[in-house]
Amino acid sequence: MPRKVDENSDVDYMIVFDNSNNYKPQTFLDRLKRFTEAKYSTSEIYQSSPTIVLELNKIKFELVPAYNSWGTYYIPDGNGGWMSTYPNDFNDKLTETNNNNSYKIKPLVRLIKHWNINVNYHDLTSYKIEERIAYNMTYAYYTCTSYTDYAKKAFNELKNLTYDISILNRIDRALERIDKAIEYENDGKSYSASEEIKKVFPEV
Repeated sequence: MPRKVDENSDVDYMIVFDNSNNYKPQTFLDRLKRFTEAKYSTSEIYQSSPTIVLELNKIKFELVPAYNSWGTYYIPDGNGGWMSTYPNDFNDKLTETNNNNSYKIKPLVRLIKHWNINVNYHDLTSYKIEERIAYNMTYAYYTCTSYTDYAKKAFNELKNLTYDISILNRIDRALERIDKAIEYENDGKSYSASEEIKKVFPEV
C-alpha cells in the first residue's frame, strides 16, 4: 500500500516571492494560479488552500507560495496568514524520525496524506500532517511495531491539530476501522481485515 500511494503522491514546490509590501498569501496564490493557467492551459488547475494544485500526466504538483525574511521562510498557515517554516531543519527531523522507526514513518506520512486527499481541511494541510508526525513520533518505536500501531498513533496525533468536530469524527471513524481490522486479523479473517483497512486507505 505505501508504494502504491507513493507512486501517485504529489510533488511539493515552494515558490519564494519578494514580499516587501507585506501581502497576504492569497495575493501570491492568485499569481500562481494565473501563471499556471497561462502556461498549462490544458491541465487541471485549482486552489486547494493553501496551495495551487497543477495536475500534469496524473502527477499532482502542489505549489506553495513563500517569502524569506532575515533567513526565515514563511508559508501560508491555511487561515489567511503566514507561518514560519524551516525546510532544512524539517527535512532533517523527518529523516531522523524515519530512521529511528525502521523506515516506517515516510510510508506512514504518505498513507495519512492519501487518507486526507481531496479533503480541503485547513487544519490538516500536508505540511501540518508531516510536521506533527515528524516531531511527535520520533520515539514511536517504544510503543509501535506494526503499521497499524503506527497508523493509530499518527491519527491520534492529528487530533491535536484541530478542534473541528467533523475532522475529529472522521479521525475516530478511521481509528474504529483500524481496530476492527485488527480484530478480524486476530480471528483469522484476513480478507475482512483487508477490506476494513481499504475503507480507511482506498486502493489507488
